[in-house]
Amino acid sequence: MLYADANGTEEPECRSEPQPGENGEQRTSAERQLLAREQLELVWGAVERLPNQQRTVFLLRFVEEMSLDEIATAIGVGIASVKTHLRRATLAVRQAAGLLNVG
Repeated sequence: MLYADANGTEEPECRSEPQPGENGEQRTSAERQLLAREQLELVWGAVERLPNQQRTVFLLRFVEEMSLDEIATAIGVGIASVKTHLRRATLAVRQAAGLLNVG
């Protein structure tokens, strides 16, 4: 792009960073979307591999947004059991998706 200086002569404009809508930003956005999609696939894959009770509790809590009391009533267990299943499921999903460093 050219711009005119105070004398009316045109000189090239120098920019060091991509401006909104330029290829650099679009690529970065596309890369971020791809990484987010891959991360989501890892999370759902981990959820699918959970033991049945843990998966049920996890989905009721985070997808259906049920309270711990509601989950306990729905599946016929105590709240302590719901908390245990939820904790184990959450840790397993985080670890499998690379969101938790265990070592």
